[in-house]
Parts: sequence; structure tokens; C-alpha cells
Amino acid sequence: MVSLRRIAKFALPQLVLILAALEIASFAQCHAGNEAGNVPYPPGGPYQGVSFRVWAPHASSVSVKDPFSNRSVALVAQGSSGYWCVDVPGIGVNQYYDYVITTPDFGSITRRDPNARAVTHAKGHALTYDPTTYIWHDQNFQPPSLNKLAIYEMHTGTFNATSSQWGTFQSSIAKLSAITDMGFNAVELLPVTQFDGVYANPYGPTDQYAVDNDEYGGPDNLKAFVDACHQQGLAVILDVVHNHWGPFDLADNDFDGWHTTSFPGGIYFYDEVASTGDREQSPWGPRPDYSYPIAQNYISGQIEMWFDEYHADGLRWDSISNIYNAWGGGVGNDPNTGQPGVALPDGVKLLQNANTTWPQSFKIAEDLSFSKKQSLDTIPVASGGLGFDSQWNATLGYFVRKDFPSSNPINLADVVSGMTSTFNNVYLQSVAYVESHNELTTKNSRLYQLVDPQDPTSRIARKKAALGAAIMFTSPEVPMIFQGDEFLDASYLDNKTPLNWNNATTWSGIVQLYGNLVGLRTNAADDTPGLTDPDLNIYQQDKKNDVLVYDRYNKSSPGSDDVIVIANLSGTVFSGGYEIGLPYGGTWQVLFNSDSTAYSSDFGNVGPSGQVVALNVPYGDQPYSATIPIGDYSLIVLSRK
Repeated sequence: MVSLRRIAKFALPQLVLILAALEIASFAQCHAGNEAGNVPYPPGGPYQGVSFRVWAPHASSVSVKDPFSNRSVALVAQGSSGYWCVDVPGIGVNQYYDYVITTPDFGSITRRDPNARAVTHAKGHALTYDPTTYIWHDQNFQPPSLNKLAIYEMHTGTFNATSSQWGTFQSSIAKLSAITDMGFNAVELLPVTQFDGVYANPYGPTDQYAVDNDEYGGPDNLKAFVDACHQQGLAVILDVVHNHWGPFDLADNDFDGWHTTSFPGGIYFYDEVASTGDREQSPWGPRPDYSYPIAQNYISGQIEMWFDEYHADGLRWDSISNIYNAWGGGVGNDPNTGQPGVALPDGVKLLQNANTTWPQSFKIAEDLSFSKKQSLDTIPVASGGLGFDSQWNATLGYFVRKDFPSSNPINLADVVSGMTSTFNNVYLQSVAYVESHNELTTKNSRLYQLVDPQDPTSRIARKKAALGAAIMFTSPEVPMIFQGDEFLDASYLDNKTPLNWNNATTWSGIVQLYGNLVGLRTNAADDTPGLTDPDLNIYQQDKKNDVLVYDRYNKSSPGSDDVIVIANLSGTVFSGGYEIGLPYGGTWQVLFNSDSTAYSSDFGNVGPSGQVVALNVPYGDQPYSATIPIGDYSLIVLSRK
């Protein structure tokens, strides 16, 4: 990777951009080359300056303007390409600018640069910026393999914030150790591109290339965050939103002024024609035109930026069903409108190109439009699929959140259905979670709050929440939690309620429980290799007592590293013992018991101590057996390592 100079804090401009027309001289060829946006002159050259290049195909004239002095300089049309460019000597970075575009029949308009890497805010001005000046310190970082990936989903604005101070990339760095201490090896950031206003929805991007500046801290602070993550062993997965943009304060909207009744959004967006399924509008805002080469390149350029300029380790694509399909309903009819889905083949091509251009990265899709065992999302591009490694799978979380809060016995079949939900019969093609930001958009929506609304931190609420987490981490999918789950935080995604880090002290035992589960799932101590293996065999399903016993193993080398999990989904305490089948004889080590008083003083501490010796007595379709005590709503992990 290129060695670059670090800028610790992105500063807003202190000086206005001074453009004196007599001092401006355009070079015959723009320094920007084929790039768009503001492009500083190459470092080490004899001159300081910035090239400005923008796509405005319907314009008759374009100029770049200092919004404070109103001095401006004209850009020159680059043939019939629709691009305009000018070199402006003598200016540097962190300077304000706007484009003034005149288009026949639409007059003159002022617009932010849609390719700017930084803007003042969603209703503000673009800023000149040099993406090559940050010095990285992550050259030795190696991301984990997919089978050992453990994801912590976080929202920058609330992760480390106060009621009066929005969270930033820098404030998040200060709390990274809380994530790494639990053993997580990846963070997934909710979108970080510029969005509309304080406490607004980060899934409403206003500027596709600009990292949120007025609240999160801008591009160099994002680089510092990624750098710090890598130095602490955390991969960074960025959430990207191209199923829609906006819908508010879009830099791209009617960009060069041109628009029609059919094309209300202008040059970057689809037409709004009923026969094509209203391609221009998604459920959340206008959809970019994937069929137009320049729009394709515009999106692909942003993806390239995340990897090349920000050292991202992977991307999570938001709602890809609204990229490959106009209605987001997948095969068949949209569940909300009843209308048939309209395929967007150019959206398919966009996703395929991205997933084959950066094959070494984590490629994760969100596609919750319908349930299916066969998924094109995670089939290789060479076989006609979209080429994602994995996709979000809400099935386990759905059943846990449906059944665990009920006062009725937990439905064993539901839990089994959630645990065995796969795409293309490959468990790692699923990212599993009990809850994500999608489930936490309303107050009191965390699992422990649903279990006991009157007393959310009651013993049963904590026991069931711990059990749900333990089932997820011992299942073979890629595990993910949402920030604060590990210490029973009450925050939710209203985009302004911060995590209460005092809860990490109050519920330090629950934090330890999560840390132990992450360590088991990633085989951190080299004693649970079966939990990183691809196979699952739920061989004992006791519907009478609500107990599951399952084997995590590799069927290609049976017996080499099996891990046995016993989950009691009932309120019964089996203090006298519960009989389980075991696939192999000898001594099994007890590596985890969610009923341990180490996690909470009011847990029962019911369970085998240290070791379990398998008897040569068949039980539960297994050749060996043992009888072990197990607490209510508890999970125990055994290993022969």
C-alpha cells in the first residue's frame, strides 16, 4: 500500500477560495484526467492547484464558484463527452466551492459537486480534498477467514456519544478495545456517507462520495478509524446504499438542471414509467439508473474508493432486491403492493462487476425480500449468480424474537428451523443475528425487553437473552450482534439515543458471557475447532423437555474436532441430570455454561464441573452417552480438545 502523510483531524476551511479571473489559466489538458470531482495537482510538482471536472451533459456552460466571494472561473467542455474541466492554479485543500450550471430551458442553478470527497453538510458546499495524503499504519493487517468472522454492527453516531454530543469516528476509536476485548474481529459500520441533518437516517445518503463531515468527522477521520481497527485486529465492513439515494438534499438530483416528466430526477436516475415498474422510485427514495454507463461508473467509482482510499475489508450492500428488481419483491409479487417484480438486469450486472472486481473482500448482501433455500445472491458469478459470499438471514432472529418472549414453552421446531436455515445448503452463506438495526427501530425492542417488558433486566430476561446469543454463536452461520446487546443496553436506532457505557460495568458478567461465546465461535483458544467447521447435526430434539443436543463438526473428517452443544430451552432445572447422546467416547471438557454465576450472581451455576466422561451406552442415536445437570434456559458446550 502507498505510504501517505497522516492528517489527524479534518478541518473546515479557514480561508475562502480566491479566484481572480486574470490569474487563472487553464492547461491544455486537465490534471484530473478521467477522474471527476476536485483533483489536486500531483504532489511534488512545481505548482499548487486543483482540477475541477464534472459531468453535466445538457449544460451550455459550467463554472466553479467561491460561494463567499462569488468569484468564479469557467470550465471547458471536453468535446461531446458531457464532461467539463478546468485547472485552477494556486489553491489548495479545504476550500469551499460550488458549481454554477447553465442549461438551455432550465436557467442557471448552483449545485454541490456529486464527486466531492467532503462537503460542509447536506445543504452546504463542497470542499477540496486530497485523498492521497493520509499515512497508513495497517500494512501488516490480515482479515480473518469467513468461517471465523464475528461481526459487531455499530452506528457511529451513537456508539460512543452523549446526549449532547454526537458520536464521531474519533470517539469510536476510543471504545474499540471494548469490541476487541470480547474477541470480535470485524466491525460493520452503518452508512458513513453524508446524510441529511443531525440525528437523521444514515440510510438516506445525500452525497455518494463524501464521508459525513459535520457530524462524524470527515474522510481523514474515517481513515484514522479504519487504521485503528486494523491495528487492533478488526476488519472493517462498510454499509453501502445504492438501491436508492436520498430522498432529501441530494447532490445528484436534477444535477445539470435537465429533467422531464418521465425523468423527474434528471441525469442520474431512471425514468418514471409505469410500464417499467416505476424504476425511478424505490420504497425509500429515487433509484439511480443502473442502465446508464456513466451512472454505472459513478457507482463503481464509489466502490473503488472504499477499497483503495479507505482500506475497507468488505461491503454490506443494503437491500439488493431493490437493485436487481424494481419492486423489491423478488420472484413473484411485491408483498406490499401485490404488483409483479420488474427485473433490472443492469442492476444484476452492477453487483456482479463489483463482486468480481474485488474478490478478496467480504461481500455481504442484505436481501430480505423473500425467503428461499436457493439463492442467486451467493452463487458465483461464473455460474450465473451475483457472487456474494454471504447474505443476511433473519430466520433465526425472527423465531427467537417470536418465541422467547412468550410465556408458552419455546417452540423447538421454530428454533431448529432458524438454526438450519441456509442458502444453497451452505451455512456460511448466511449472516445470522438475534437482532440488527432493522429490528431495533422502535423503543424497547431489544430481545431482553421483549421477554419481560415490565422488568427488562429480570433474571428470566437475562437468561433468555443469553440463551439466544449462545444458540446463535454455536450455530454454523456467520454470527453478528448489534452494539449494546452485550450489556443489555436500552438504546435503539432512533439515531440519537447513545449507548450507555455504564451498563458495561453494571452487566460486566454478560459482557464476559459474550466474550466467551465469541472466543468459542472463532476457536480463539484452539479448543473449539468444530464451531468453525461447516456442518451441523441436531441429533437430539426432545420436544417433551424442550432440549436440543447438536454436534458442530466437519463431515469430511468426522471425529477430528467435534463440539457438542446442549441447549435447555425450558424453565426446568435438571439438577439431577439430563441424559445426552455423544458421538465419541472418552473425556469431554466443559468449556462453557451460560448458567454460570460468573455471568450473573443470580444464575443457578447448574452444570457439570470440568469434565464429562462418556459411557459406552448408546443413547439418542449416538454410540455413547452421559448424564449431565443443566440449568433453566441454559446452554453448555463440550469439546474433546
